Amino acid sequence: MKRFISLIMCTCLVISLCACGSKEVEKNDDKTGNNTVKTVDLDKVYSDCAKVMPEMISLDSDMMLNYCGIKAEDCKKSLVYICGDSLLTDEIWLIEAVDEDALKTISDLADKRLEAKGEESITYSPVQYEVVQKAKIVTVGNYFALLVSPDVDELEKIVNGAFGK
Repeated sequence: MKRFISLIMCTCLVISLCACGSKEVEKNDDKTGNNTVKTVDLDKVYSDCAKVMPEMISLDSDMMLNYCGIKAEDCKKSLVYICGDSLLTDEIWLIEAVDEDALKTISDLADKRLEAKGEESITYSPVQYEVVQKAKIVTVGNYFALLVSPDVDELEKIVNGAFGK
């Protein structure tokens, strides 16, 4: 009887140790039927995008809040760049939001930002106004990208590839 109880206890111990080693699958809310979102290296994505963009200025968390309204606590990781040439409307946001609510907030801020950029650029440069009008927003899971550039289609390919779209 003691051997039987010992065998059951050992089996329970092995099963409990195996259960501790299981990996959790990250869920995706992107309605594509894909249940996992791979981890995205936003620094690499920006590095690839920067090859087709003019000289950009990085915004730190204080500047992101003041300039775009983005709160640091809504972001796990964020890279926000604006064009160094004030006459160009080029801009890129690469953000991993902390949750779905933060993603919605960031998306709303991006819409407001595009509206403001459009109103601003229509008076001084019809060419830049067209760039703003062709801007793209890409989201997969909690990853978000705002792309404003004359080369937006190329940037979108880079981002979609990185986001696994």
